[in-house]
Amino acid sequence: MVVVNKLFIEDLTCEDLNDLLGDWCIVIIPVGSMESHGPHLPLSTDTIIAEAIALRTAIKLNSLGFRVLIGPRIRFGCSGEHLNFPGTISLSCETMIKLVFDVCSSIANYGFRNILLLNGHGGNEAPLKAAAIKLRDECSIMVAIVNWFDLISEGFTDHAGPMETSIILNLNFKPSVDYRGIPVVKATSRYVSTKSRVQVPLMDMWSHTGGMGYLGDPSKASFVFGERLLDEASENLVKYIIEAKSRGHLFGRPF
Repeated sequence: MVVVNKLFIEDLTCEDLNDLLGDWCIVIIPVGSMESHGPHLPLSTDTIIAEAIALRTAIKLNSLGFRVLIGPRIRFGCSGEHLNFPGTISLSCETMIKLVFDVCSSIANYGFRNILLLNGHGGNEAPLKAAAIKLRDECSIMVAIVNWFDLISEGFTDHAGPMETSIILNLNFKPSVDYRGIPVVKATSRYVSTKSRVQVPLMDMWSHTGGMGYLGDPSKASFVFGERLLDEASENLVKYIIEAKSRGHLFGRPF
């Protein structure tokens, strides 16, 4: 059995990986971004959250005797809507598709065929799906994609609001400024409506948030709420992976 401190592929040796190839194993790849998250959360918030849920999931599965690894963290995403904020690093859609394709095909090349992309940033959804289609059509590799916020009962997330702020607090990151003292920010773009089933790309976050770079009311964040979100997301991902193993393959809703 893989020990807890050896769950990340990058911490293993080639010999360690060879020992895992004989049994059913799943590789979870956290996918995040580097973009503005208001004055109180780090640029890497989306990556931090995806990695934390992947790690909780892996530890739980490992304790049940499952073969599970956390793949290389993809720290950059498609964040063009944040480019007016300092610190943002955004990949083009084409670059991200190619990056994800190369990472997944490399992992599959040495024998791991069960790959799950755990996404932490809404702007990554389209390129991740495109990469998955490319992997399917060109390499006959089926990868699963899940947004962490689809694993919770709320069914959505905010942007550096109470949900993301709660998770970061729970992970013992100290906000740069007091999250309890910053104002509520509501969307200002006329192009955005969360009630509509029709989707359009998010407008520039500078104008969309009045230059604040976050949405919602971070003052409502709490350590306890963050724990609930992390636990619910990881538990639901554990259930999915257990069922996938029982089926012998990944499964999901087509796109």
